[in-house]
Amino acid sequence: EMLNKWAGKDFDGNVAICGAIVCLIKTTPQHHSSFTPLGPISNLLDTFFYHVEILEDTKYPITIEAQLLDTLDKALGAHSEVVDSARLALLTSERRQDPFTTCDLLVLHVAVQIGLHRYVSQKLDEQSYSRSIQSDFLLTALLSTADRPNKTHRVRMVSLLLEKGFDPNMPTNLDRRVA
Repeated sequence: EMLNKWAGKDFDGNVAICGAIVCLIKTTPQHHSSFTPLGPISNLLDTFFYHVEILEDTKYPITIEAQLLDTLDKALGAHSEVVDSARLALLTSERRQDPFTTCDLLVLHVAVQIGLHRYVSQKLDEQSYSRSIQSDFLLTALLSTADRPNKTHRVRMVSLLLEKGFDPNMPTNLDRRVA
């Protein structure tokens, strides 16, 4: 109540937390230990995506959500050397269990996985992706284990990807590993 009184009606704690996390990631030293599965960056990413997921279903326009996610993407890009070497560890943290991914688009991949429909739709409108990445995104949406009690977000994300022209018959990286 006190925070609401001080901050005013335009303050949203979810936006503030996400912004603070991006600042922390930007200033994190580029040490591999920071990017391990239970390391500080992985924990920060879990918290970030938890709060961004709340924004998906709020009154805020997509511009705020997209700005936060794009800024996170740039911050992780600044750490590309250690992020690339720890990508699987970041993607297999507690909230994002997907052992099949080889996607180079960490933030967008997680957005597909946890069902950030508005952001994914915007990104797919802005840029086209290779068929390999498309198949990985579709597989991610289908196998998503995000901690929502129902499967509605999966169905909605798969529907979006199919509407955007993703081919469900394309081989995935999983298919390529098995072959």
